[in-house]
Amino acid sequence: MPPSTDPPPEDDSCAACLARAHSLLNQALACASSEQWDAVAALDAECRAAVESLSQRLDATERAALLPSLQLLHHRHRHLLELAEAEREQIVQQHRQSVHARKSVKIYQS
Repeated sequence: MPPSTDPPPEDDSCAACLARAHSLLNQALACASSEQWDAVAALDAECRAAVESLSQRLDATERAALLPSLQLLHHRHRHLLELAEAEREQIVQQHRQSVHARKSVKIYQS
């Protein structure tokens, strides 16, 4: 799934901005499950920008009202980061195995 090319919603409210962040995160999680990591990176950047914009506009009352939704967003974003970390670890392990195999071949050929 490619990064969202939809313009931000016309409704510039905090709730609309939070809904956009959730939508972007859902798209990023879908891309992560299909290993489209470039799309994940782009969607994550958009999501972070939406959250940053939201955080600059929230006052204490709005923050309290939106807290459960913000906490859900945070929890799901942590899940996305865990998926990305697991993918990174898998790549590192594959690289180690490749290096080990090349060394073994060199030793055998000597």
